[in-house]
Amino acid sequence: MHDLSTDEVRRIYTGGGRVYPGHWSPDGSRLTLAEWRTTNSDHLVHLITVDGAQPRSLTPYDDVATYWLGPWLRDGSGFLVLSNVGREFTGLATMDAESGALTWLDTPDWDVEEVALSADGRVLVWNVNVDGFSQLRGRDLVSGVDIRMPELPAGTGTGLTVSGDGRFVVLRLSTATRPWNILLIDLELGELRWLSNVRPVAADSATFREPTLVRYPAQDGRQIPGYLYRPEGPEPAGVLISIHGGPAWQELPVYMHDGFYQYLLAHGIGVFAPNVRGSLGYGRTYSDLVNRDWGGGDLTDLADAVAYLRAQEWIDPNRIGVMGASYGGFAVLSCLSRLSELNWAAGVDFYGPSNLVTLAKASPPTWRSLVAAVIGDPEADADRLMARSPVTHADRIQAPLMVVQGANDPRVPRQESDQIVERLRSRGVEVRYEVFPDEGHGLLRRDNQARAFADAGEFLIRHVRGRSGSVGQSGHSMDDHPEENDSSSPLLGQ
Repeated sequence: MHDLSTDEVRRIYTGGGRVYPGHWSPDGSRLTLAEWRTTNSDHLVHLITVDGAQPRSLTPYDDVATYWLGPWLRDGSGFLVLSNVGREFTGLATMDAESGALTWLDTPDWDVEEVALSADGRVLVWNVNVDGFSQLRGRDLVSGVDIRMPELPAGTGTGLTVSGDGRFVVLRLSTATRPWNILLIDLELGELRWLSNVRPVAADSATFREPTLVRYPAQDGRQIPGYLYRPEGPEPAGVLISIHGGPAWQELPVYMHDGFYQYLLAHGIGVFAPNVRGSLGYGRTYSDLVNRDWGGGDLTDLADAVAYLRAQEWIDPNRIGVMGASYGGFAVLSCLSRLSELNWAAGVDFYGPSNLVTLAKASPPTWRSLVAAVIGDPEADADRLMARSPVTHADRIQAPLMVVQGANDPRVPRQESDQIVERLRSRGVEVRYEVFPDEGHGLLRRDNQARAFADAGEFLIRHVRGRSGSVGQSGHSMDDHPEENDSSSPLLGQ
């Protein structure tokens, strides 16, 4: 803690663990703290005082639940939390600062994702994730009356903020056809107004396509949600299955990868982005299904996705590709190897692990308990992990593959990509391998993002659309670059 009046800096929590500060109480004497235990779905809430007293735990140690910390109530009696304790979905509650008792304010059958409170303590606004689409709800805490909230554009919002007097709500929002922009809501007038107008500069957004929210049957009877983007035109089209990372994440109806989906659609390639088991947004049970089961039920869901797509009359059943990053990259390699009989048209793997044992062993000591709970123990579970590892089944891969890897990746080390690439090249399978020397886990530099997705787009246009030599918005052909990019070179912008 940095005391701005005395310039003193001192440590106010020494309990260890993986901890995150929440919010200061109105009088500045107390701070909420969330302690993350084995996974990001298991939290404890502590209360720290600046006078040096021992921290108090406000949540039962034996419970497994999430607690996302919100602002304090104006009178300092408690604070807002988002929690799934005793519930399937995350609801909104107040937590008493003395007893830790919860008073529920909203318990929808969807997750409450954000909460904001005006500085005067009167206007409370929260964001509910309804099948990936954001829905705002509000309440006047003085009168207890719900506030009529205008309907948002069909997309996802984040960064929810309420003005000090409670009249305005501000958030970032994106739709499938509009990049992230800042939206202002005037609660008094019930009007929406865009404060920014970020838009693509090299494409006509009037031609962009909205997705359809669909559900397809899994082999165990579950209904798997996903967003299906159909390109314009009557001809049978190839389709890319896009698998999100995490796995504790959720595909959302936003302007994904800076418009990459729209780029493929403009080139006649459809996109299907499913939320297979393990995804967030569909309840605690659903998201936990993938823990210690990577390459199990999730892979079956992807096989069922292919069956669903092949039953659509506008889709060419012989031109289905697959793309994903991190965990999604693992799913790509699993599809190409363990589901090779589906005759994939191509795959694009962004820094995905190929060997679950070496991945688990490479994790830092502070991550070991998390890795054991989510993936498995590399010693005790070695046989199962190797049986689920794509590298074990690499000899079954026949589809062309593009691999993107950061040279300094601490989560999925370069060796994870190297070993699968070496196995495929030894058999003469087409592999395009791009290693970015100045990246870690994920591509953070804008020029690298532009280069990787431009090349991935051309690779997919060539193999999934069934035509070669296409030139996309980046203005270059995939033959302009060597097969492997291990050294610094001029990188292309969009």
